[in-house]
Amino acid sequence: MDIGNLSQLGSFVLSAVALICAGLAWWRKADDKLWQSQIEKWGSNHIDHERFWSKANDHDGRISRLETEFAHLPSSTVVGRLETTMVRLEGEMKVLQESLKPIAGISHRLQDFLFEQGSRKHEHG
Repeated sequence: MDIGNLSQLGSFVLSAVALICAGLAWWRKADDKLWQSQIEKWGSNHIDHERFWSKANDHDGRISRLETEFAHLPSSTVVGRLETTMVRLEGEMKVLQESLKPIAGISHRLQDFLFEQGSRKHEHG
């Protein structure tokens, strides 16, 4: 997987996480009156109020923990800048690889020359 695909995947994942966070934040901020009206509509025979509010508080805590964890993730702007930087670095690495090819050729020729010199000394020595 090359850097471009990896950065696209990272952008997609972070976008999905941002959408999930937005949905969770909206849900969390829903008015308690809505819940109360639903409870009244269902009637006391159909729901255990203590169990309901206990579950709601549990979910509230879980959502708070998720929001705390997501707060550490980079924003889409930061991810975009990282992607741009990674693409630029990839280009610079390609240029560097190309510029090192002549040096590698010189190194191979020098190594061959030294092996020849060494083998001549053993033949004459």
